[in-house]
Parts: sequence; C-alpha cells; structure tokens
Amino acid sequence: MNSICLTTIKTPAEHVTEKVSCYFNDKITSMIRKEDVLAQLRRILDSTQINRSAVLTDFLTFVVNETLAGRSEGLKEYTIGVQALKKEADFNPQIDSIVRIHAGRLRRVLKEYYYEAGKEDPIVISIPKGSYAPNFKISSEETPFIPPVVDSIEEYQHSDDHQPKRSSIALRPLPGVFGLQGRVSITVVPFKNIGSESDLLFFAAGVSEYLRTELTQFQDVRVRVNVPSERIVPDGSHKPDPNSTEFLLTGSVQWLKGRILLWIHLVVADTNEQVWAQTFERLMPADSYYDFQQYVVDRVLASIMGLRGAISRYQIDCVENALQEAGLHFPIQYWYYQHSRNFNPKIASNAKLFYNEVISRDPSNARAYAYLSQINCGELLMNPADPERSMADGMTYAHRSLKCDPYCQEGYVALATSLLFKGSFNEAVATLEQGARLNQRNNDYRASMGALLIYMGYYDYGKEILDSAFQQVPDMVWWHVLAFSFHSFIRERYQDAIFWANRIEMSVEQIPLIKAASFAYLEEYDRGIEALDMLESDQSVEDLLTTQHLLRQFTLRPMTEKIQEGLQKLIQYKSVGVMGMR
Repeated sequence: MNSICLTTIKTPAEHVTEKVSCYFNDKITSMIRKEDVLAQLRRILDSTQINRSAVLTDFLTFVVNETLAGRSEGLKEYTIGVQALKKEADFNPQIDSIVRIHAGRLRRVLKEYYYEAGKEDPIVISIPKGSYAPNFKISSEETPFIPPVVDSIEEYQHSDDHQPKRSSIALRPLPGVFGLQGRVSITVVPFKNIGSESDLLFFAAGVSEYLRTELTQFQDVRVRVNVPSERIVPDGSHKPDPNSTEFLLTGSVQWLKGRILLWIHLVVADTNEQVWAQTFERLMPADSYYDFQQYVVDRVLASIMGLRGAISRYQIDCVENALQEAGLHFPIQYWYYQHSRNFNPKIASNAKLFYNEVISRDPSNARAYAYLSQINCGELLMNPADPERSMADGMTYAHRSLKCDPYCQEGYVALATSLLFKGSFNEAVATLEQGARLNQRNNDYRASMGALLIYMGYYDYGKEILDSAFQQVPDMVWWHVLAFSFHSFIRERYQDAIFWANRIEMSVEQIPLIKAASFAYLEEYDRGIEALDMLESDQSVEDLLTTQHLLRQFTLRPMTEKIQEGLQKLIQYKSVGVMGMR
C-alpha cells in the first residue's frame, strides 16, 4: 500500500491531519493522491449544490475521510447516523430511514454537480448504489456516472458565453400595478408520538425528516427546520413575510391495536388556518415502517405541492378574494393555472401579457419562460392565425427557461411539448427523462410526462406513468385527463374513451371529435352526431376532417386516421341514414 500524507481540510467535520494509508476500493486503479481527493472534496463542498445543506456536507465529508483513512468497511447506516448525522446512540436504522434518505439525496446532488459546475473537475467522487463508500476516479476515465445531455439544449449548456447556474425562484416584488409573491416557506414541525410505544418516536421522526428532505427537491418552496427567531413577535406569535406565504406541516402518530394512525396537517403560520389535512392508517408489523413512510411522503407531497395542490389552491384563492385591492401580489403560477382551467384565446392572451411583464422586470425567471412556452404551444390547439409563430415562440421560450435554470422542471415539460409539436419525438422523450431525474417526487411532472408520452405514441409506457400520478391525486389538468381518452381510443376501448372525455369540462376541439369517433365505432351514430354538434368552430366538418388539421390536434398519423375513419362513418350516416350504412 502507498502511504500518503493527508492534508488538513477545513470542513464542519473533524479535521484529519494524521499520516494514513489506504486502498481505493481495494485496489489502486489510478495514481490519485489523497490531497487531490481532498481538494476535490473542498470544491464540491463550496458549490451551490451542497453548501446550503449542513447535513449533506457532514455526510459527504465523513464518508470521504473514513474511506481515505482505510475504514470504508465500517461505513454502515448506524455509524453514519450517529457519527455524521449526530443521531443518539439508540438510533435504529431499521425504523429510522434517515441515512438512506440522505444518501439518495447526496447521490442526486453529486450528479447535478458533475453535470454542471464540476464537469471540468479532474476527479469524480461518486457514491454507488448499495454502498456508502465513495469511489474516486480520474475524470478522463470511462465512467457511466455522469448523466447524458439532451442534444436539443446542448448549445445552451455548453456555449462559451453561458455558465448555467441555479437561479432562485424567490422573486423580488414587482413595482407598479402588481407584484409577485416570494417563495412559499414550509416549516416541518417534528411529528409527535401521542402513544406509549417508544418505537413510534423513531417512526415519527423519520416521517418528518423524510418530508423535510423531499420538500427541498421542489424549487418553489423554502424549507425551514425551525421558525427563525426574527419571525417571532413579542407576544410569541409568528410574524409573516408580507410577500410570501408561510406554512407549518405538523403531524401526530399513534399505535392502536396493531395499527399505526398518522394525522398530518398543513396550517398557515400567521393565521393558524388549516388548509389541508389527511389521516393515514395501516395495519402493519414493525418491519414495514419504511414502506409506510414512503407511501405517506408520496401522498403528502402529491396533495400539497404542484399546480393544483393545497398550497397553490390556497394562494390562488387568496388572490381571487382580493382582486380589487391595490398592490396585489400574485403567485407565479396564477395565470398559468387560469389558462389550464379556462383554455381559451382570451385567457391565453392575458396570461401571455402577465408573463411577458414578469420577464421584462426579471429576465432570469425560468418558470415565467416555461409557462409562456406552454401557453404558446397550447395556442396551436386553438387554430391560431399564425401557427408557425406560436410553435417558434414556444420553442424559443422553452430554451430560454432552461438557459436561465437547467433545474427547472417546468422548462423540461415546455421543451418536450414544443418538440412534440415539431414531431421530434425522440428528443422529446430524452428531455422528459432528463427532467424526471431532477425530482422524482413531483407528481405534476410525472403526470405531464405520462400524458406527453401517450400523445407521442408511447402508449403503455405513458399510461403506466400517468396511472401512478392519478393514483396519488385524481385532480388533474384537462390535457392529462385527455391522455387517458387517447390511450383508450387507440386501444379500441371506446366506452372508456368517452368516459374520460366526459370528465373534461373544457371547450377543446379534440374532446367532441374523439367522442364522436368513439360513438361511431360503437355504432351509436345519433350520439356521435350530437357530439359533433358540440364543436365550437367556424370551420365546416369537412375542413376539420383534413389530415393536416387533425394531425395538429392528435399529433400521430395512426390516431389521426382512426379519428378520420370514425368521423367519416358519421358523415355517411348523416347523408344516407342507418339503412345506407349496411
């Protein structure tokens, strides 16, 4: 073994200065000096991806130093929990999953770092799945560690004049008629055990820690460990941020006759108004704690986050109850939410005005660009006067969104949508898969990804993803629901196609067309004619039946031809009657 002097590194963990020797993963594959590894560690700890998290800083520092000291075999959950994460000596990793949670989070952060700021670094530090001992490699060595780059945005991520950096979604208030709200703040209060079973103390702590960790993956929220002292006024109450909404996420757990009962509440910090609550109950043995924790976290995040989650609905309700007040501050998603609920040219025009105004005052606002892109693409379904301009603007704004912030998942949805309308399906799929890596708990993104895959002809792959999102939260935007109808129609389950189309209360041309064609295949011609009469279009049915027009609505030729065939059956029936159809 080669013995190398270990230099001092100034980190939150203990300084390591002794002379030691070690193997790198039981063999030395490259001449990597320990001081070079420590210099690389220092670069990572100074990066924006990790320097805001004391937990990840301590975690990474501990496992690197232990490996360099030749103690990688001792990197077990209990050791990391007690020595790096400062858990008590009675820490039980079978009940408390905190080490596994932070290990997964650290792996994602390291990938992000080497994808962006560290792409030119000389040494790659990674933590392979199934182990807590890090690997060290010369960056020129062949390695599958660094994720692929989507070709369609490569010019932005590697251009000489662009060094992408993670932009904050916390927005300064805008002067004039309106302002923007800042990022939502959520304090996850440690959950209480209201029973006598000591094991539930670990379960309750694990759930609250799990939620706190996963919430940090959402860019539009600021997660607090405790209410900061400067937010407390003399009477002990919480002082709100005037341009932001602050929430408390609280919970209690109880063991009752072999069942775990868990109550979780989302409360507005300054008013104590409860905006969401749910009870979770499960009959379970102690070794199933982790599965139940995962289930709870998935359901909570899907219910409170996203465009139609409890937090967004509360913000939007507050705005709509105060629309006549001066100096109103809008949440960034307000007009995109209105656009998703009232899909018509007037709302689209107002939404575009709003987001163009936001961008004129904050040119680095990635979400505003992403929403503008999706609104422009949506106009293609409204038969715009200049569809080429709408498509071009949608693509331009999507690229600008990701140029401002390569971590903006809305930007990936926007780019994939633009590529769908362009017909570049392979690029769109690659874009969606890359965006999914940023936050796999984002139920809105999962639903959008599933729907877009269905629209591109990846029917079963998309349906599986869309089903998983629907199981978490059935309240979806209209075009997510419409994807279920597309899937049922192409699989010739016409009653199901009609069922899903009927769930959409929206004047969108695709809905009466898919219903009419479905009724035609079911030989319910009169009901098909009624569905066609619901079309709100100045064009004749014959013009609507053209392949070019239907391709814009249904994107794929097999789907378009199947719709055409069904509609032609209705036209024939209308001309000659049922006897002429025989």
